[in-house]
Amino acid sequence: LREVIGFSIAEIAALLETDERREHLRERFYGTSDATVHAEVLRDAITLAEKRLVIVEHKLDQVVAVRDGEAQRLARLREMLAAKEGQESAGTDRRQEEGT
Repeated sequence: LREVIGFSIAEIAALLETDERREHLRERFYGTSDATVHAEVLRDAITLAEKRLVIVEHKLDQVVAVRDGEAQRLARLREMLAAKEGQESAGTDRRQEEGT
């Protein structure tokens, strides 16, 4: 569970790398008034944002899978409890009928 909820070393490294790259792009963007450079930086920033989004979406998929497994486990436990309570209730009813 810890591995799914947290980020791996590789994922952290990739995110840190993109943070550094974003800072560099920001400096390039604000360091000039050249529209051509702005467009180039924006294209690079979009590519970078897409890369980060892939990392985050992959992690979310893993977390959703864990959540779904836990929800299924909870549903099974509730079904088992309901079945046991139904058996106990039926046994109590039978004993009451036999006692009369």
